[in-house]
Amino acid sequence: MDWHKTLMSNEACSHGDSEFHNSLLRGNVLEKMLTLHQRDQVFEFFRDSFLERLDTERSFVRAGSQTPAYGWIYRFNSLGLVMRSIDLLWEPWWSVETPGRAVCVLQYCSGLIYCEGENPVFDPWTHDKGGGGPYLAANDCYVPDHGWKQPNIEFLQHTLSVDYVLKKVEQAADRLANEPERDVARQIAADAATNHETVELLIEELPQFLMGERRV
Repeated sequence: MDWHKTLMSNEACSHGDSEFHNSLLRGNVLEKMLTLHQRDQVFEFFRDSFLERLDTERSFVRAGSQTPAYGWIYRFNSLGLVMRSIDLLWEPWWSVETPGRAVCVLQYCSGLIYCEGENPVFDPWTHDKGGGGPYLAANDCYVPDHGWKQPNIEFLQHTLSVDYVLKKVEQAADRLANEPERDVARQIAADAATNHETVELLIEELPQFLMGERRV
């Protein structure tokens, strides 16, 4: 429940030097202490909580280092380190069935479409206020020496492509056609269609960062 509560409030799931994901990973808890059925139930809890958090993400809120989108992006990447089935979260998220999920697809894709300082939904980083991003390889856990699990890397490499991003950005913009975010959504879709080279380059680099082979 603390994992859920901190996710919903955009906080790291840590208290002092105790951190949830690090404990799961170091103790190999999911494999040693749970049956397959129990492990699936934990993953389903992660999924349901994550989707609940995505559904609250609206209006492309900017607040420097406290920008709400950082919370779910970091938590998503933390899960990539501890569970081997990140597609369980990805597929319902990228189905853009709700306005919040559509907003999150656009926030995520904006990190693949724009170069630093050009993103219309994340303010540039400043020394006083922080911000910047989105940081698609950053996480909210204390696991500095591990990257995403290999099945998750393979899923991302198989799934993300320029065509996929263009299709999903357009789908998200359509989902937001009657929502307050429609103008920004349509701008992102239009920019994605003209920034093919940037999208291709950043898609190629992202798995390397998530594996820990390159530093953000």
